[in-house]
Amino acid sequence: MMTRWSFWATVIVSVLNILLGVPGVFEAPGIGLRVFIAITVAAAALVIVLVMLRPRGVRSRVVQALQALSRKPPFPAELLVAPARASPLLAQVYW
Repeated sequence: MMTRWSFWATVIVSVLNILLGVPGVFEAPGIGLRVFIAITVAAAALVIVLVMLRPRGVRSRVVQALQALSRKPPFPAELLVAPARASPLLAQVYW
């Protein structure tokens, strides 16, 4: 849960990021820089949208999906058992 001051700080910083980034989209010297600035402006807009959504709605599903992507897959238990039965050389590699 966000506190009141952190909510407003997030919104203000994101709005400033958008306001200061939009001119760079049109006036940047190279296409690569323009694309990068456009991506950062879009990310700031996404932050505002996600902060404004209610906690049990879309925001919680997005956060859960991002957390699921960041988790490492569990270590398969069959690797602990199968190599020891297969050959002693493989058991030495895994242990």
